[in-house]
Amino acid sequence: MITLMLNKYFKISSKPWIVYKYMKILGIKAVKKKRVPDYDKSGPLIFENILNRNFKAKNLNEKWVTDVTYIKTSSWTAYL
Repeated sequence: MITLMLNKYFKISSKPWIVYKYMKILGIKAVKKKRVPDYDKSGPLIFENILNRNFKAKNLNEKWVTDVTYIKTSSWTAYL
């Protein structure tokens, strides 16, 4: 990236290994940005609390609950 900037803005033609060498001599390191997940901007969906934290069921398969943090698909990830 630094090599590209030098070539584009300062018209200095240099090879990446030369830039790397000078960065190493000067003790300069690249700063990597943390990737922030893209959250849905529409806002949270709020549902009625039907179970009221009563998770015990009298019959089998009467109540099903889950805790989902994210849903991953082949093209994107939805964070809840």
